[in-house]
Amino acid sequence: MKLYCRCLNICIEIFGEIEVDNSTSCQGEWICEDAAEVEVMKITLRLPNLLKEKISGQWRVYTCINCGLFVYASRKESNYPLVVNKNLLSDPAEISELTLSEQYSPAFKIVLRQDDSITEDMYEHRLHEVAASWLREEAQRTEERIKNYTDQQYAALENHRLRALKDDLIINRVITAASENQLMNNNANDAKVEVETTPKKIISNKSINEKMIISDYGVDTIIFPLDDFEHPLFAKDYSDVPSDATEDEDDNAKMVQFRK
Repeated sequence: MKLYCRCLNICIEIFGEIEVDNSTSCQGEWICEDAAEVEVMKITLRLPNLLKEKISGQWRVYTCINCGLFVYASRKESNYPLVVNKNLLSDPAEISELTLSEQYSPAFKIVLRQDDSITEDMYEHRLHEVAASWLREEAQRTEERIKNYTDQQYAALENHRLRALKDDLIINRVITAASENQLMNNNANDAKVEVETTPKKIISNKSINEKMIISDYGVDTIIFPLDDFEHPLFAKDYSDVPSDATEDEDDNAKMVQFRK
């Protein structure tokens, strides 16, 4: 169990806990009703200069001059028995709350009573070794935090750069694909127009009763019954047929061939 004075300057580690009825009658000049005998493991002082020792009869009485609290006492000839103030702080929540207060000094790790009469022009250039050591550690930790933060920011910047490059490539691919599709569509339309304007070979055969369109290497062959060319309707549709048409006859069919 850990016991603290009110400013956290003195910490006493004991075995077990302080019993309420475990009081002691101290003989001599020093008398304290709130003292109890304990078995001490270790005593830690943040600032030994703030601990005041007073001899009272057969006892050495120790008081924290920062918070003004009697902390512990021991026999002059030995450290046993050791008695402590039963009003020392032991609640972890209460101790944690003190470390978060405005009066808590992060350099000295104790609670200080603020003195508004102290001004900056009263500061000395020379720091206490404890404060100087803490300041060096804080400077080192600050540099490490700055370095870590800088590394993180540069890493984030590199990720942004790579993402921008990737997105740029995606956009370029979209534009390229759209251009290629447009070019393919244009080529397909040009090929269709070329096929439609290709010269046609028109053949008529009496033995054929139905009109057919035969695609042969891109050349359309249109076959009609011969009578169609004698009909005024079809003659009108093919008025641009040249006059040098040829006529062939055989036993089975009579064919007239025109080439545009």
